[in-house]
Amino acid sequence: MKRIGKVFLFGVCLGLVLVLIQNSFQIPEDVFMRGYWIGAIVVVLGALIINISYNLYYTAKMKKLLPLLFGGEPRGHIEGMEALIKTAKGKTLRSTLELNLAAGHMEEKDYGTAISLLEAVDPKQLRGDSARMVRAINLCESYFLSGQTEKAQTLYDSSRPLFAKFRTGKAYGGSIAIVDVLEEISRGEFHQAKILLDRAKSTYPKPYLQKAYEELGAILEKPQE
Repeated sequence: MKRIGKVFLFGVCLGLVLVLIQNSFQIPEDVFMRGYWIGAIVVVLGALIINISYNLYYTAKMKKLLPLLFGGEPRGHIEGMEALIKTAKGKTLRSTLELNLAAGHMEEKDYGTAISLLEAVDPKQLRGDSARMVRAINLCESYFLSGQTEKAQTLYDSSRPLFAKFRTGKAYGGSIAIVDVLEEISRGEFHQAKILLDRAKSTYPKPYLQKAYEELGAILEKPQE
């Protein structure tokens, strides 16, 4: 709302200035309006290009840090994301960076910090269902693995419609499957959890998911009370 207010105020001030210019130089109204609309289009396009370029710059920086996360160097990923957050402007961009920062803390098993970051991210500030789904997945996983099963189950249940949109996709299907396994484990359904884990391994054999599969398998191999 603050940004909308600033834009409105800027527009009002600009309009008053332009009226003064028109009156001072006695510019014909048709000539003035033609110039006005051309100028307005140039300003809007310029602002759009700058905004897109700004976001693309940070997106490229984020992508360069991902190999650290998936390559077993989460500390480097975390430090890089923290540096980007210090200079980034805009709630949507900062929220996206914070999602990536939380992933680094999850990789370090620091679920408390990851949860704090993810809870602070407003889903409304994220662009698109895929980003909101990533937040829900990571927060669910962090809740389950930190023993906050009630919060995890509540979020899992409320996120079912969102998960359903991406469950069969190659990009996020494996990550959702991991949360499904954790949910079954939390309810004591170990046999079903093993079935889902075996299915996930064969359906989503991506290298970056193998560590999670191994850890879940180790949990399921322990004697259950």
